[in-house]
Amino acid sequence: MYQSPEQFMQFGKSSLEAALSLANITLQSTERLVGLQMKTVKDALDESIKSAKALSDVKNVQDLMSLQSTTAQPSLEKVVAYSKSVYEVAADTQTQINKVLEDRMTKVSGEIVAAIDKAAKTAPAGSEAAVAAFKSAFAAANTAYDTLSKVSREAADMAVNNVSAQAAKVAAAKKKAH
Repeated sequence: MYQSPEQFMQFGKSSLEAALSLANITLQSTERLVGLQMKTVKDALDESIKSAKALSDVKNVQDLMSLQSTTAQPSLEKVVAYSKSVYEVAADTQTQINKVLEDRMTKVSGEIVAAIDKAAKTAPAGSEAAVAAFKSAFAAANTAYDTLSKVSREAADMAVNNVSAQAAKVAAAKKKAH
């Protein structure tokens, strides 16, 4: 597949670049998730303090029931918003990782096809059928990979749309309740 040390070194360099890209994507996503979690914890702590203060001001059962109903809806909305944010980070990360992997697969596939073509030129007579079978199997594997990638992207897009639709329903229910 690699006829010279330069080709081998170039393959190693491009593989290292892909690995570094994946590491960078992972670190950025982790940073986003940690930031989201820290904000959520801070908001939850602030909300708990407000609720504790409000609970200490309760004088009767009606006040308690009123307090309970006013704190339940915002909590549900916050859970939905947090879930949506986490999912958006995960979906964005997956999209970025898929792009790096697809680019890498495209490059490696091209190198393999070039190596097969070169091998076919120097192969002994009568091996054309074996080379053709190998090319066919390789093309089928690439087609299967492309199909799987497409289905994965469509499923991820559908999930994002479903989460967005659910968040819109919660927002609409909130507006209707007020």
